[in-house]
Amino acid sequence: MNTRTLAVLVLAAVFASHSIAQLPDNLKSDLGPDVKMKVRPGYRVTRALPNKAINEARFIQFSEDGKTLYVAQGREGKILSLRDPDEDGVFKKITTFVNDKSSVQGMCNHDGWLYFSQASEGSVSRAKDTTGDGVADQVENIIPPKTLPTGGGHPFEGLLVTDKQIYVTASDPTNMTPEIESPRKTIYVFDLDGKNKRVFCTGIRNTEKLRFRPGTTDIYGFDHGSDRFGNEFGETMNTNQPITDFNPPEEFNLYKEGAFYGHPFISGNRVPRPEYSKRPDIVALAAKTTVPEWLVHAHWAVLGFTFLEKDYFPDHKGEVFFCSHGSWNSTKPVGAVVERLMFDQVTGRPCGSKTIVDCYIDGRRTARPVDAAEAPDGSIVFSSDEPPALYRITKSQTSPN
Repeated sequence: MNTRTLAVLVLAAVFASHSIAQLPDNLKSDLGPDVKMKVRPGYRVTRALPNKAINEARFIQFSEDGKTLYVAQGREGKILSLRDPDEDGVFKKITTFVNDKSSVQGMCNHDGWLYFSQASEGSVSRAKDTTGDGVADQVENIIPPKTLPTGGGHPFEGLLVTDKQIYVTASDPTNMTPEIESPRKTIYVFDLDGKNKRVFCTGIRNTEKLRFRPGTTDIYGFDHGSDRFGNEFGETMNTNQPITDFNPPEEFNLYKEGAFYGHPFISGNRVPRPEYSKRPDIVALAAKTTVPEWLVHAHWAVLGFTFLEKDYFPDHKGEVFFCSHGSWNSTKPVGAVVERLMFDQVTGRPCGSKTIVDCYIDGRRTARPVDAAEAPDGSIVFSSDEPPALYRITKSQTSPN
């Protein structure tokens, strides 16, 4: 066995610790009318919005009082405000909260304002509805345009607003740019007034949402793995890629000030990308890389997530529901799921995951999950962008969780 073959086997063993978690096609699922997907026993999925009610649905955020669900429409440059007047679990009142923006992605509440990022112009703004009609009558720019990097193939900015600071992510514009010193691949932090920009941490690829774990000041987010991992070994892209199909993993990271997360040189648990394995500083780069808290299967493309703060689902409090969009760089389609990431109550660290919703039916994708938000009653709303829709996950009455 030569050195290169041994390296491939080692990489496969390191990365492929989590199997493809699509639910079985013969699974009996508890579904509402006009819902075509699979759901784990103990849970039920229903529509949270009438079919074809909106033409785009990306990231979502409940208002601080829980009465309004905001829906970011990146291409449209809008934020919609949705309400459920009769509280039957279906949003029927749709209003345009913010309009005529270059783009909208990350959203976060703070002190009565909805903050939102505009990655196409590298800015952050905030909006408030003081009259209760669902339309923002106050809109202010907090971080001016071009303060953050713009352009590239991943024009997305995750956003977290705290009592004192604003955190914003800047993605790698390509699959992997090799510069160590770069304005991209970075999480920035600002004072709450949008001033005093500084680097918080580096070495990320595409983290599209940031959140505190409830009861802590720990900042978490999911980072996408890079594509075409097996090219250096002679794979044929999208036809014969047994290495790339399972490598590298997606990462669930605990982001710390001053830390380096490896991209693009190091993936997962300190494994070098083949292209950079001969760099004279590769061992030093591995040594300084902060390893992920949890690894997710390659090419799932995790976008949004929510921490659970309520006791609605038994023994779920403090855990994560995350949305996997799916990726093009896999010969067999994977992802398009809503996954539960469990935490050990003793250590406070991730300890396992289960697929809750699977949007593949007989190999056909029926939805593409983007983001999740915990509703005031503890149920989970998640968005799909293909086709645009909102769904709700509740407890099933037919079997336990």
